[in-house]
Amino acid sequence: MRAKPRPGPGGIIRGPRPSSMGFVVMSTPEEVRRVLDVDGVHIVRGWPIEVRPFVRPADPPATTKAQQQQGYHVDDEIEHAQEMLKKLNRFVEEVVKPGEVLYREQHSKSGNRWACPPVMEEMKAEAKKRGLWNLFVPRKFKESPGLTTFEYAHLCEVMGKHLLAAEATNCSAPDTGNME
Repeated sequence: MRAKPRPGPGGIIRGPRPSSMGFVVMSTPEEVRRVLDVDGVHIVRGWPIEVRPFVRPADPPATTKAQQQQGYHVDDEIEHAQEMLKKLNRFVEEVVKPGEVLYREQHSKSGNRWACPPVMEEMKAEAKKRGLWNLFVPRKFKESPGLTTFEYAHLCEVMGKHLLAAEATNCSAPDTGNME
């Protein structure tokens, strides 16, 4: 049984404080017996308590294999998304990882901390050529790679492990956050 405390005389609640949600869980059988099956205001531990019945939400019904096959299921990823993931992994291994060392060298030699090293532009061109550009664009746009947000999340996991991968595929902030 949960009860929500209300301030007593003078608007002050004395005694143990309620939880962050404003509920007190009755811990002793005597407290529960005093308020069980009775709505209204009661005095518990010296302060007024408004008692309302607690209703536990029903568990969702179990799904059968046939029901899972009717809709999209986590285990049944679309082949297109799996292919994009393979392409992205190849791109990271062949282009991004080798380019990270060159990026640091070019960036330190430029003297301008805001300058974009030429290797980044090369990585971006390669990402466009491989069809890995703007992966976050929703399906309703013609420029979209055709991924759902769920499918794109798997690609983000790969890009998040490498410093330059998101920038090279134009999937870094603020662009990606504004479009999703």
